[in-house]
Amino acid sequence: MLWRVLQLEKDKVFGRPILWIELAILTLIIVLIDVAQYAFTQLLPANASAPIVDMLVWPSGLVQSMQFAGPHSLGGILLTIIVAVITAREYSWRTFHLWLSRGVSRLILIEAKCIINVLLIVTMVVTSIVVSGILTAILTLLLNHSLTMDLDHIKLFAINFLITDYVLLPYVALAFMLTIISRSSILAIGVGLAFLLLVESILYTTLMLVGGTWMHIAQYLPIGIEASLKYAAAGETTQTGSLNIPFLPPLASCGLIALYTAIFAGIAIWRFLHQNFTD
Repeated sequence: MLWRVLQLEKDKVFGRPILWIELAILTLIIVLIDVAQYAFTQLLPANASAPIVDMLVWPSGLVQSMQFAGPHSLGGILLTIIVAVITAREYSWRTFHLWLSRGVSRLILIEAKCIINVLLIVTMVVTSIVVSGILTAILTLLLNHSLTMDLDHIKLFAINFLITDYVLLPYVALAFMLTIISRSSILAIGVGLAFLLLVESILYTTLMLVGGTWMHIAQYLPIGIEASLKYAAAGETTQTGSLNIPFLPPLASCGLIALYTAIFAGIAIWRFLHQNFTD
């Protein structure tokens, strides 16, 4: 039953214009940014443009190709919007009511929705990789006339892909929870983006500037956990930089991301299982 519901939900979500509009927006912005960076390098002297070129061309260009889909980049914003919109429409279009009237259990239905949310994350990240990867490959051939990629960079690319997908989970779960509780896409998008773009960033920066114990506390925010995982992936030590930032160990970081996701998704599931659909 779960597989059948999942197949129908997937076809429904991937058939909606909003997903393809968001992917088109992501593609357009990636192209504009990468082309603008390339054009900028052509206006600068070779020694001044070297750092930008190094980030733009392969292997760095491919390794960092998923950065546009990160939580605090376009990916986090677009995923918050689409999860809130498609979930809220299930109420206004009474799709949940239809599923339940056909004998599908609430648990199977909410499980399918959670899996679809994960699939949306992967779709957003893969789109970023494909678009930016192809574009930076073309720019690499224009600038260096060859593509280079060694085993270490392939490993780092794979790790960055997994990290980007993984750290998006709490934010998508938060948007999903807010929509299930409020049944309103406007409220879920507003609160979700406010936390993503303002509250968390300001709180993290403030705690880091205060320093001391507060700097350690900041690392337990999702944005701090993301930073810890990225530094670990880059092969850095647990403390790095002029501020001597106390990054968390990779295992603890993974556990905390799972905890945040479980809390938000758990609340959404609990609320959905006890919701009144007769109104």
